[in-house]
Amino acid sequence: MNSFMKRKAAVCVLLVGWMLGACTGDFDDINTDPNATSKASSALLATTVTGNLIKWDLWISVANDGMRSKIICDTEGAQAAQYNLLGRGTFEGYNLLVTADKMVENANPAFVDAYRGLALFFKAFKMYYTTMQMGDIPYSEAALAEKEGVIKPGYDAQKEVFRQILDDLDAANSYFAAATAPFSGDVCFDGDPKKWQRVTNSFALKVLIALSKRADDTPELNVKGRFAEVASRPLLESGDDNLRFECRNQPGMYPPYYRISNQSWMYLRMSSVMLDILKKHGDYRLFYYAEPSEYWQAQGISVSDTACYPGINPAWNNTDIERLTGERKTCRINARYLDDPSGGEPIARVGFAQQEFILAEGALRGWLPGQTASQHYLKGIEAGLRFTAAHTPDDPLFHHNRQITDAYIAQHLRKASLQLSENPADFDADLQKIIEQKFAASFLQYKYDPFYDNRRTGWPVYPIDPATNQNELVDRMPIRWMYPMEEATQNTEHYQEALDRQFNGIDDHNVHMWLTK
Repeated sequence: MNSFMKRKAAVCVLLVGWMLGACTGDFDDINTDPNATSKASSALLATTVTGNLIKWDLWISVANDGMRSKIICDTEGAQAAQYNLLGRGTFEGYNLLVTADKMVENANPAFVDAYRGLALFFKAFKMYYTTMQMGDIPYSEAALAEKEGVIKPGYDAQKEVFRQILDDLDAANSYFAAATAPFSGDVCFDGDPKKWQRVTNSFALKVLIALSKRADDTPELNVKGRFAEVASRPLLESGDDNLRFECRNQPGMYPPYYRISNQSWMYLRMSSVMLDILKKHGDYRLFYYAEPSEYWQAQGISVSDTACYPGINPAWNNTDIERLTGERKTCRINARYLDDPSGGEPIARVGFAQQEFILAEGALRGWLPGQTASQHYLKGIEAGLRFTAAHTPDDPLFHHNRQITDAYIAQHLRKASLQLSENPADFDADLQKIIEQKFAASFLQYKYDPFYDNRRTGWPVYPIDPATNQNELVDRMPIRWMYPMEEATQNTEHYQEALDRQFNGIDDHNVHMWLTK
C-alpha cells in the first residue's frame, strides 16, 4: 500500500470512529433487522471450510513443496526448501476449527449429520498435517476458547493425537453414511455426503499407513485391524472422486505455476529423483511432466528420446545448476503447466491413485487378508497414467509424440521391471517399487506427502551432499519442523511441556518424534 493509500485508510478509520461515537445508544436497536438472523448460515460456513481444504497456497509455497520432495529444483539460488532447511511449522490449521463448529451449531436438523461429518473430517485433516510436521500438538483442547475459555490449550501426546484423529474419522464416516440429502455450501462435491464418505475413508487409510512404524507396539490403536476395516468401507473409485482443486482460466483460479501468474516458475527445473524413476521403467509421464533440453535438441536428439531430458541432482551446488541451466542442459517442467491457464491436472489433496498405492502397501504388510499388493499397485499405476493423460491436451507439444493410450497403458503394466515379487524375502524391494510409483504419481500433487513417505520408508532415495545440505546435521535429512514462535511466546507453559516430554526440552529439526522413532 503506498503512502497516499495509507493516509486515506487512516482518515476513513477516524471518520468511522467519529460517526460511531456520535451515535445514540439506540444505534444497535435501530439498525438490527428483527426478521434477520444474526448467525452465519451453515452453507456459508461450509463454503469457507471446503474451500480451505482444497485451496492451493501461494506459488512460492507450492514450489517449495516440490523442491522439498525432490520433484523440482530451482535455478536462481540456493533455496532453503531444496537444500533441506525446514524452519518452523504452522498452526494455521486451527484457524477455522471454530468456523467448522459453528457450521454444525447453525445447521438445519435435516442436514446436521453431513455438517457434523464435514467438521470432523476438517479437524482430522488439518491436525494430521500439523502433527506430521511437529509432533505433539493441541487436539482435545483445540478451539475451546469461546466455549470453555481455553485460550492456551495443552498439547496432546502424538499417539493420543493419532487416536483422536482416527476416532474422528470413524465418526465422520458414520455421519456421512447417515446423511440422506445433499447439503449446501460445498464447493468440492455439491454437498454429496457419499462422496465425502469416500474421501474420509481414503484419508483414514493415509493416516493409518503413516503409523506403519508403530503398528506393532500400539495395540490400543489397532492399526492393522483398523486398516482392514476401513478398506472394507466405501472408498474412492476413480480420479473423479479426488478431493481436488480445479484450476480455471480466470483470475484467482489460475494454477500456481501458470506463467502469467508468476514468471518465476520459468526458472524451475526437473529433479533427477523424479526423472530417473520414470526413465527406469520407460514411463511416458516423463514426456508429460517435463520439457526437453534445448541443448540436446540442438545436438540432434529427438524430443521423444529420454536422453533429451536430463534431470538435476537436487543436492548439486547451485552454482553448477546455474551453469548447466545457462548452457540449456537442464529441462523445465512441461510447457502445458506454464502456458495452459486451465492448469493441466487438478491439484489433489486426497486421491484415487494415492489410495491404491496405500492399499498396495497395506496388503504387502499383511494388513489386508486375502488381497494381493499387486492388484492395488498396478491399479495405482494405471490411475496415475490415466489421470495425467486425461488432463493434457492431445498435442505433440505437450506429450512429445509419446502419447499415453490404452494400448500403451496395457503394455506398460506388463513390464517386468514394474512387477512385485510378493515374496516376504523381497519385502524391501517391493516396498521400494510401491513408494517410487506413488512418488511418480505425485507430481505437483499431495502437499508434503512424498516427503513424509521418504521420512518413513527411505524411498525414493533423496541425495545428500554435506557441502550443500543446509540442515544442521549435514549428513542427513531433517525430521521435523520446529514449533511456531508464537507458541513459545504466547503458550509458553504448554509449549515447554511438549518439548520436555519429547525432545529433552529443545525444539530441534533432527530429533525423532514418537511417530518416527
